[in-house]
Amino acid sequence: MSAHSRAPPGPSHGSGTASDVHGHCRRLILQLRQGTLELENAEGAHMPIDAALVQSLRDSLAALRASAEQLDGLWRTQISRDKSQRDMWKRKVDNVTEEVGVLTQALQKYEQRSHRRRVEEEARDELMRRGTDAAVAIDLGSSDDVSDRDKARIANSHSVLEDAMAAGRSALLAMTGQRETLKGAHKKALDVLSRLGVSESLLRVAERRARTDRVLAYGGIVSVCAVVAVVVFLYR
Repeated sequence: MSAHSRAPPGPSHGSGTASDVHGHCRRLILQLRQGTLELENAEGAHMPIDAALVQSLRDSLAALRASAEQLDGLWRTQISRDKSQRDMWKRKVDNVTEEVGVLTQALQKYEQRSHRRRVEEEARDELMRRGTDAAVAIDLGSSDDVSDRDKARIANSHSVLEDAMAAGRSALLAMTGQRETLKGAHKKALDVLSRLGVSESLLRVAERRARTDRVLAYGGIVSVCAVVAVVVFLYR
């Protein structure tokens, strides 16, 4: 039964003989069997199912039910009184009725399976959507965590730099004070030695010692500046 096949036209209620209606029922039964077989094969192969085929089967099944009712009425009015034909036609009518039940059940089972597949697909799509949303939220949270860590690291670097600069300033101030103290002490020492009448050679020795002290003081200042510069370069 193709996707676009239609139920064959049959005799309307109140017209035709029992043989005509029975023949129409048999053609519908054959089409419905072929159509349900196509559905089962497509399901087994996981192929997409044409909605037009399913609708055509529904239409054919509705036509078969109507024709089966018409056949039952014709048999009761036209044939049941003929004893020679009654048993044969009763079996024919019963057979058509059984086929209607079997085909109805087959189509209903397919529609139940189809509905279950749709529900499962919707559930999978919803789970995937939630999983995607959760992954995005985790990524955003991770980005926020990384940003917070970077901010904390930068703040810590600034704190280290400020501490280093403060230590450098304190050292420079201390060395400057020491230099002024040494200069004052040196001057006082020279004055004392001069008053005591110390020789000129001894004064020159004291002068050289004072110059050495100044070189050491300035060298210490330069060393502290170099250390501060290295710290600033590393943490920038």
